[in-house]
Amino acid sequence: MNFSIGIQRNVGFQTIVDAAYVGSLARHLAWERNLNSVPFGANFASANQDRPRAGHSFSLLRPIPGFGDINFQETAGSSDYHSLQVTVPGASQQG
Repeated sequence: MNFSIGIQRNVGFQTIVDAAYVGSLARHLAWERNLNSVPFGANFASANQDRPRAGHSFSLLRPIPGFGDINFQETAGSSDYHSLQVTVPGASQQG
């Protein structure tokens, strides 16, 4: 959905103020999330420090151990854009 509204006003001294609101909304956007990602900082947690670094398997730190990424696609994304746009041009030069 896109929407906008604007207004112009002559404020004198050869100056016109133009103000507009512009917006855009989107719902039910497709996105993908990983259901089995390694929790942030899990490889640095003290409980996980007993594992040797050489050959360290991150799959053991995942919520479902032994599996890699489990990507889930859904239409739950959204986006919003809101903007106030104001223009006040300088007085025109008359010569």
